[in-house]
Amino acid sequence: MNSDYIILWIWTFISLIWFYFYFRDIFRGNTKPHMFTWLIWSVMSYIGFGIQVTNGWWAWSFIMLLFAVLPTIVFFLTLKSADKNIVNSDYLSLIWAAIALILWLMFEQALLSVCILLLIDFMAYLPTARKSYMKPFEESMLLYWCVNAGYIASILTFTELLPENYLYPSGLFIYNILLISFVLIRRKQLSK
Repeated sequence: MNSDYIILWIWTFISLIWFYFYFRDIFRGNTKPHMFTWLIWSVMSYIGFGIQVTNGWWAWSFIMLLFAVLPTIVFFLTLKSADKNIVNSDYLSLIWAAIALILWLMFEQALLSVCILLLIDFMAYLPTARKSYMKPFEESMLLYWCVNAGYIASILTFTELLPENYLYPSGLFIYNILLISFVLIRRKQLSK
């Protein structure tokens, strides 16, 4: 078994653990995810999975599928307990997700799809960032730190440094760092 598969299985195990804690926090009422963010992340992850499978990136397509299924579960949990403060930009992000899916199916251009996915993922962060500004203690930062570890692991296992390989996990890593920083700064402001 090569090192890529070892990293894959370790990361899969770690992912299941940190999602367990995220689910636990949702059920306890400590974390209240924004439903549109998680719906969009689910859709984007399924598209990312499709891109990886069609390009033959089988090892990491499994983790992308996991990152699609688990956010889908979070989305369904949010239907009961989520922050339902939905604004026009949330709907716009959802529309862009649908457009990206159509473009990917029409053109099957991996790099174009990855760029569109990054734009949409950025827009998907906006509802959570907006909610976190008002209620920064209702978002679990552990999730974002752990996901970033996975993005680093995936980048390190790529055998070809093509933009369509590393651009998506690199962009999501940056988005997570920005969200983590934003929430931690906001928590500090409110603690004063």
